[in-house]
Amino acid sequence: GLHLTGLIHVRFLSLGLGGDAAERRGLRGALVLGILSGLAIGPCSIAYVSPVLSLALALAPGGWLKPLGLVLAYAVGYCAVLVLAGTFAQLASRWLQSERGDRALRAVNVLCGVVLIAVGSYLLYELHSLL
Repeated sequence: GLHLTGLIHVRFLSLGLGGDAAERRGLRGALVLGILSGLAIGPCSIAYVSPVLSLALALAPGGWLKPLGLVLAYAVGYCAVLVLAGTFAQLASRWLQSERGDRALRAVNVLCGVVLIAVGSYLLYELHSLL
């Protein structure tokens, strides 16, 4: 939270992970970004995919078409967001590099940092009250 608000600077959290910008592009950069995204998003998506898979398994004795359609519909919906994000990535990048986009990004970072600090403080308070 302190890093997001700009009160402190943690070099590791600056998405650099060492090296210059040219080294973070291409296949190696995509691999690192994919691994980091998978580690962050993977545990969250389990909560969404588990009910779909459970329902598909429950429907499986009645035939294979309905469960397959259910899983495919989930996959298409999940991938559509990624395709949409990739489609507009350059447009979003240009906007974020503009002065307005830069100000908006800084404001979102500060807001997220404040929320993160508040939630962390609340959790510490609740933990202290349990002890």
